[in-house]
Amino acid sequence: MVVDTLLSNDDKNKSDDLRFGIRTWRPDCIQKFNSIVYFLFALCLFSFSQGAVVNGIVTASIASIEKEFGLNSKVIGIIVSGNDASSLMVVGFVSFFGSVHNKAFMISVGAFITGFGSLMFALPKFISGDYYPKNVIQNEIDICRLNKTTIMDCEIMPVNNINVVVFFIANFIMGAGTTPLYTLGPAYLDENVSPKIAPICIGLLFASSILGRGFGYLISSVFLRIFTNIHQKTLLTVKDSEWVGAWWLGLFLMFSLLMTSGFLLLFFPKQLPGGVEKRELAKQQGNLPLSDSNVKYTIKGFIVESFKLLKNKVFMFSIMGLTAKTLYGVSIGTFFAKLLIIKFGVSPDKASMILGAVLLPIMMGGVLGGSFMMRKWKLKAAGKTSMKFCFIASVVSGIFSVLFFIPGCRNTNLAGVIVPYPNQMLENSLNSLCNSNCTCSEKNYLPVCGSDGITYSSPCYAGCQTLQKEKGKITYFRNCSCVANSNKKSFNFTDQYNHAIPGKCERNCKNAYIFVLSTAFVIALSFLAGTPHKIAVLRCVPDNHRAFALGMQFMIMRSISFLPGPIILGAVIDSQCITWSYGECGKKLNCLDYNSDRLSFNLVLFGVATSVIGSILYFLAWWCYPKLSSDNEIKFSDLKDNVTN
Repeated sequence: MVVDTLLSNDDKNKSDDLRFGIRTWRPDCIQKFNSIVYFLFALCLFSFSQGAVVNGIVTASIASIEKEFGLNSKVIGIIVSGNDASSLMVVGFVSFFGSVHNKAFMISVGAFITGFGSLMFALPKFISGDYYPKNVIQNEIDICRLNKTTIMDCEIMPVNNINVVVFFIANFIMGAGTTPLYTLGPAYLDENVSPKIAPICIGLLFASSILGRGFGYLISSVFLRIFTNIHQKTLLTVKDSEWVGAWWLGLFLMFSLLMTSGFLLLFFPKQLPGGVEKRELAKQQGNLPLSDSNVKYTIKGFIVESFKLLKNKVFMFSIMGLTAKTLYGVSIGTFFAKLLIIKFGVSPDKASMILGAVLLPIMMGGVLGGSFMMRKWKLKAAGKTSMKFCFIASVVSGIFSVLFFIPGCRNTNLAGVIVPYPNQMLENSLNSLCNSNCTCSEKNYLPVCGSDGITYSSPCYAGCQTLQKEKGKITYFRNCSCVANSNKKSFNFTDQYNHAIPGKCERNCKNAYIFVLSTAFVIALSFLAGTPHKIAVLRCVPDNHRAFALGMQFMIMRSISFLPGPIILGAVIDSQCITWSYGECGKKLNCLDYNSDRLSFNLVLFGVATSVIGSILYFLAWWCYPKLSSDNEIKFSDLKDNVTN
């Protein structure tokens, strides 16, 4: 009797592992949702929402956050790296122990954590209060006032360290939350559908993340047209250098979607009905690698299995190849909107619109294209064929790394830095004899274009002593001692004084759309290889190592490319800064203008180097992949040798 009761309870527990619901509440009326279709919908909603926040809104808002909080690109890179730092800390344990626990539940918890992080990312806006642009009020316009004196109280100046910490922690939390999505999500899909359908399901998962990124860019393009202090009116326009949009509004919308996805995923069982049977049939037919029966899910087992993966030649070559490629891709992706602004003079809202409406659909099309393309490949040869395709795509996309050589805007002809002051030698300084009595301050950046066609850092550095206003807005500055007499007909003034108008001189920006369309081709090709690479990794390890293999891949990529990439590129971008914003006491804040020609050269060099390394590693992975026998079946002895030798 007791034995029968125990067996009955055991059968009930196994049954609960296959039923839709929460804990003991699993009524029959909701079992119609217990299918891969509904799970894929909930998973894609999570993927879409986190893509919108982490890769869309945050990335599109970088230029605005830098300006509002006075941060440079290197600090932004550190903030962004917080997402990858937390992933590195938890991914190994999540993927290893997630193999024997309810993956859907762990993904659900991840969605809730990500939602909390997205809400926290908006917190600095409310900690710091309203944003006060410099040089908006007439009294703050830095014109030349002869022999003036300035008094600064450095002890009462606020610091932005707390904002940096909050931004980093928020990204840190979001990184931990998204880890189960990228490791356990594909594994759960792969174990509950047939091998023929798995590439499409995984492709839809990653396509939804890209679609979310596009959505994040699109809503950012709308919110960035709204002034960040939404309760205030301002004379600034989107084209003004001091403009900051409401970058934080979209985070509240995505918080609600993340909570919704977490709630839906909470109901799914450890295994979907029929999943085990489909997988066993695929193993019997030789379409999938066999399981490793010697795996022990303990700390010691974790260490042992980690070393097995590190000895797997195909696995290591393939993920190191992808890591080299993503070192460049992730770095450029983080700052792509800013690079469009720097090199091609695109406004922040238009940069977000371009990314959301043009490039992101191309990414999604590439992922889905790669997924459907794999349906034409033989199942038993899918792994090796996938790695061959990754190698070819890497070589072709590497050739197009020179796209940043496409001419964009001319460098700002800034007096004293890029071009000399009239009738003087270039000294790489904003100070000159013509403004030596003006007591100008570098913190008061308000570029003006002189009637001589040269850009000056501010009316003060141009030596302008008076200004002219119409309807409350400054139209031009007069009596500018540094502006040389010129026959240029840039302005139509009638008196004898040399003049300057607000804003930089014309930079002759061009080729933005040519660059975007060319980049779209490279992106499509790169993302076309996304799903084939994922399948190649899943097929080169034992069946019960799939989630752990994805976790190990995730960990290696995050530590070598995702984590340092944005920091490295942020430092590279900062190294080409020609004009910095300064605080009251001379503290260097965010960069205001760049040498785009030198920056382009550095970006091309970075892209070519990573493409060459990635292509070589992809070739080695293809070369070492288990050979095919005469009847096109994978030799599992070769697979075993790859894992253990």
